[in-house]
Amino acid sequence: MAFVLVLLFLTGLALSVWRLLDHRADLKAMHELAVSQPAQPPTFTADMVAHLPEPARRYFLYTIKPGTQRLAAMWPRPSSGHRRRCFPAPVLSGRA
Repeated sequence: MAFVLVLLFLTGLALSVWRLLDHRADLKAMHELAVSQPAQPPTFTADMVAHLPEPARRYFLYTIKPGTQRLAAMWPRPSSGHRRRCFPAPVLSGRA
C-alpha cells in the first residue's frame, strides 16, 4: 500500500515539474515574439497579393482591409462575450 502511495506522489510531482517547465517555455516563446514585434509594423497593401491566383487574391482583399498593420504576435485577452478578441502584443525594448 505504501508503494502505491509513493508511486502516486512521485507521479504527481513529476507531472507538476513537467507542467512548470512547459509553462516557462511558453512564457519564453511569448517574450521572444513580443520582442520581435517592430514598433511600427508594415501595413497590408493590395500589391502584396497581386502575384497570387485570383481566388486567393480576392479572399485576402476581402478579409484584410488595406492599411491593416501586419503584426508578428497577438495576445488573446478574455472578453465579456463568448468570442475571443486579440490585441497587438506589447512592444518590449531589449531582450531579457
